[in-house]
Amino acid sequence: MYGGDEVSAIVVDLGSHTCKAGYAGEDAPKAVFPSVVGAVDGVEAMDVDVDSSKTNSNSEDSKSEKDKGKRKLYVGSQALNYRRDHMEILSPIKDGIVSDWDLVDNIWEHAFRSCLMIDPKEHPMLLAEPPLNTQQQREKAAELMFEKYKVPALFMAKNPVLTSFATGRATSLVVDCGGGSTTISPVHEGYVLQKAVISNPIGGEFLTDCLLKSLEAKGIKIRPRYSFKRKEVRPGEFQVEDVGLPDTTESYKLFCQRMIVGDIKDSICRVPDTPYDDKSYSNIPTTSYELPDGQTLEIGADRFKTPDVMFNPSIVQTIPGMEKYADMIPSVRGLPHMVMESINKCDVDIRRELYSSVLLAGGTSSMQQLKERLEKDLIEESPHSARVKVLASGNTTERRFSVWIGGSILASLGSFQQMWFSKSEKLLVLVFLGGNKTMQRIVDDALAVTKESVKTLTYESLNNFARFINGVSALLLTLIPGKASVLEGLHGWELRPTPRGPRLPRWMLNGVSSFNRFIHELSLDSDTSSLEYSSVEDDEEEEEDSDGISTPPSPLSQTSLRSWASLPEYYESHWTDWITFVVWLVLLPARILLWVPFYLFWRQDSPMSPRRRYRRSSRLPIPGKEHHVPNRTTDRRRGVIEDLQLGTEIVIEAIFDFFHKAAHLLLSPSEAFGIISSWFSSKGDYDDDELVQTYTLGDEDSSLTERTTTTSLYNTDTRTCQDVITELGYPYEAIRVVTSDGYGLLLERIPRRDARKAVYLQHGALDSSMGWVSNGVVGSPAFAAYDQGTLSDTCVVVITYDSVFCLSGYDVYLGNFRGLVSRDHVNKYISSKDFWSYSINEHAREDIPAMIEKIHDIKTSELRLYQPNVEEVAKEEQPYKLCLLSHSLGCAAVLMYVITRRIEEKPHRLSRLILLSPAGFHEDSNLCFTLIEHSFLLLGPVLSRIFPAFYIPTRFFRMLFNKLARDFHNYPAVGGLVQTLMGYVVGGDSSNWVGVIGLPHYNMDDMPAVSFRVALHLAQIKRSRKFRMFDYGSVQANMEVYGSPEPLDLGEFYGLIDVPVDLVAGKKDKVIRASMVRKHYRVMRESGVADVSYNEFEYAHLDFTFSHREELLAYVMSRLLLVEPTKTRPVHKKG
Repeated sequence: MYGGDEVSAIVVDLGSHTCKAGYAGEDAPKAVFPSVVGAVDGVEAMDVDVDSSKTNSNSEDSKSEKDKGKRKLYVGSQALNYRRDHMEILSPIKDGIVSDWDLVDNIWEHAFRSCLMIDPKEHPMLLAEPPLNTQQQREKAAELMFEKYKVPALFMAKNPVLTSFATGRATSLVVDCGGGSTTISPVHEGYVLQKAVISNPIGGEFLTDCLLKSLEAKGIKIRPRYSFKRKEVRPGEFQVEDVGLPDTTESYKLFCQRMIVGDIKDSICRVPDTPYDDKSYSNIPTTSYELPDGQTLEIGADRFKTPDVMFNPSIVQTIPGMEKYADMIPSVRGLPHMVMESINKCDVDIRRELYSSVLLAGGTSSMQQLKERLEKDLIEESPHSARVKVLASGNTTERRFSVWIGGSILASLGSFQQMWFSKSEKLLVLVFLGGNKTMQRIVDDALAVTKESVKTLTYESLNNFARFINGVSALLLTLIPGKASVLEGLHGWELRPTPRGPRLPRWMLNGVSSFNRFIHELSLDSDTSSLEYSSVEDDEEEEEDSDGISTPPSPLSQTSLRSWASLPEYYESHWTDWITFVVWLVLLPARILLWVPFYLFWRQDSPMSPRRRYRRSSRLPIPGKEHHVPNRTTDRRRGVIEDLQLGTEIVIEAIFDFFHKAAHLLLSPSEAFGIISSWFSSKGDYDDDELVQTYTLGDEDSSLTERTTTTSLYNTDTRTCQDVITELGYPYEAIRVVTSDGYGLLLERIPRRDARKAVYLQHGALDSSMGWVSNGVVGSPAFAAYDQGTLSDTCVVVITYDSVFCLSGYDVYLGNFRGLVSRDHVNKYISSKDFWSYSINEHAREDIPAMIEKIHDIKTSELRLYQPNVEEVAKEEQPYKLCLLSHSLGCAAVLMYVITRRIEEKPHRLSRLILLSPAGFHEDSNLCFTLIEHSFLLLGPVLSRIFPAFYIPTRFFRMLFNKLARDFHNYPAVGGLVQTLMGYVVGGDSSNWVGVIGLPHYNMDDMPAVSFRVALHLAQIKRSRKFRMFDYGSVQANMEVYGSPEPLDLGEFYGLIDVPVDLVAGKKDKVIRASMVRKHYRVMRESGVADVSYNEFEYAHLDFTFSHREELLAYVMSRLLLVEPTKTRPVHKKG
């Protein structure tokens, strides 16, 4: 096993500024030197210094030098500090990526031979790599390590992961301020989220150049140490003489100047507390610094201006001599904006954790006040609910070497040793004198190879089937006129690229590319190991002898990589294995006869009986690792194809596990006998649920806690509105409202108790309150309203000469109509027919009044509690303003509610209506809706008995629907075909139907339905070409409800609307066309509604468009701002 007690692993971190190398398990690297190389062209081979002679010791290197024009390379601090004529300073790294592998080779050679003085053949290597490293770079690094340095094992880990690991956190946002660049990398559960990695070229060297140019512009000359001599003319007084060295290159001079200015930057520069401004910092006190030539500098504003470049890159344009960066600077973002952008690219579910775990790392991060300034700016820029916390080690050494320290910790862990990779990853067999071990390993390896082959075959078969369906869909799209554009940007008929690639068995690939393919996938895939195929006897011997090697079940498992990497080369003699196997078969009967009496005698005397040993060393499979299919950290659901792959792998694992255990018991008689003996012993030794002691990285309490292990194989999205709100860090309340006819409604709330502005959001058909929050913080109107106008958790109170009022966000209420398939009713035994006997009338006259009155009771009581000294609150008036935002069918119910309340002379308590594509006038519908209208009106009595409501009937089918929605995204041609067909069904509507299906507006446990009467009501409205209430089918029934033989025509009563109304239509909407919304507007204007507005956007019908149409959300928020809370006067009480 590599990296154990005998041989220490070597950890190498090649950064853009310095190279760090040392032994794993130590606190700091032993070798730290600049990662640049001095090069002199045309030098004879004999002109070699001490360091470089070690670098070019073999003939192979000498030959490469001749091919490159006898270029001589100098590596290390000592070699670079000695000036040479015509020596250029070259950096092998540009923009964080290696550009010259010959220079890297020399740097590694210097680290191994000169600094650490080791033979790389004897040590496994852990290399740190940047997060944006390419596959070709990995291949080249592995090729050098294996082919030239002959390392026995290798592992490559990403810098952010090692930094996060060094601080004991599995999830964090790593801000790596290095020498050549600044990189923001989110790490989740130990994996870098590649899509959210952001980098800019402003690093430590860039800041050094800024300070150097700024000092030179002020007439300060920075003399390199080689360019002058100091003579003592009298005690304490020195004279400086310049030394003329005309053959010194500009790159070497700049290198030496950067070393001096870099020390100035590290010593006296400080990040300003506020954005830098020349006027504010012009009179700042200066700080002294003595240069090597004896000059004393007095540096004032520059020591604040230079570090602020990280936060405001545009400052570079004001520094003389930095004009060459003028074209680059406008595209470079400041550090807080980079952090915000990186977090916003991550899934909303982990953003809260990233905000609270911002890790500072890199040499430049040691600058004074960087942590405090970054935390302050992030608090100002981040969402209201985010809890920002910037973490940085107090030790500057730990910040500078955080990547190396993480690698040192990782490579020294015992559990990590199975992760090493070797060049010869071959299927070898161990030969021991006790031949049963050889047979067990032969069987184990045969089963492992067969299992992986079967899994690969099924995996590729399912993928090919999915590609076939996707290809047929693509072909159909090309045949449909005008729909070929849907395929633009897709890679033929292939699947959309996903974080994982096809799983091919490792023995089908050869050489370095096989190794690097796995390295490339390692950072994205979860652990692929399954059950550990090792016998109990093997486990015992491993405890007794540390040199014992365990062979795993599968060539793709991590344990197998360890064992293959640990095999010496002399085990390649396969003929010895077969001879041992034949001899073992011949001697098997004799061994069994001799073994039985020995076992019986030994079992009675030994305190470690086989049965006891079995209990102690037997292993249970790790929950959640029964399959290989990895989950993407940014997705909570899997599609149907993915679940088929998962189910198939679980079945294959179970079958092969059965055969493995059967063969294992046949080949291990001792264990079989111990199991049989345990059947006749006392019971109750095992518990059904295994308690596992766990500890989470980053927890303040490091004590182990016991928990019962569970596993969810089919990870389907069953989140509710409460889950979304609370996971994003917002407060949440659930209020049960009971209507007068006994229906139970769920009124959900994002409470802001002291706010005197409230907004009530009401969904439409086949929707729930989930639709108002499912787009996350950025695209959801509920969160936008809650955060509107607020900068902190407290309310800002503004007091004028005659009034007091509060500027804060809205108290948000999310209403849900009756009609969930869970059927909440006070009568638990209500029949299905009776439960679904409601129309839009009941939504308007029962549901909305019950919820608004509940809101009124809550707000009135809370404001009296929180603002007892306000006059209007003390009275029994409505001390708050309530706005209503709704869409489609919900708008029709809202208009009906306002008009009926006005007719009944009851308060409706609303201050403004914002209606998105309101239903009500449907005479301009397409052919599909016309056919549905005639069918409902003609066959209504029959259909109402067969279909009392429309919904996805069972939990299984709702789960299937959610999974199909996921597949529509995985297979773009299939999704495009569904999009096209949906557009045809609704008359050419080009809304993102695949997007709205994919959003979790409801889950597999419950969903909203549309009752048959609601659908029939819409058909009646379309037939009558009027916005009217439900027709009960007879004059007598209508007379009982309305007092007239015909239902009320609500359009005739639009004049009763006494609040501002904002109507929004979508130009491309075909379900509720813009002409239908314009009719609402026209009738309202003709009826004398005082304040009514009309606006058109590209889309407005479905609330999911908020996430894609930001202008619509901005408009809605602007209309909400028009409602101001009533100005109130404080109550002055005596005493």
